[in-house]
Amino acid sequence: MTQISAVMTGPVVTVAPETSTVEAARQMAESDTGDVVITENGRLYGILTDRDIAIRFQFRIVVPEQ
Repeated sequence: MTQISAVMTGPVVTVAPETSTVEAARQMAESDTGDVVITENGRLYGILTDRDIAIRFQFRIVVPEQ
């Protein structure tokens, strides 16, 4: 069976929780990756994917904030 390490890509791109979505998307584009890991002081907070950004952006276009 293939191990994850054989198919994963790196390095991991990290951003702080206060990073804007625009900056996170720029870092994804520059790194040719579809996600960034959210960290602060060595603590993992979560992951933001290009899909997360796209879905929320599309939702705001279809269902504008009121």
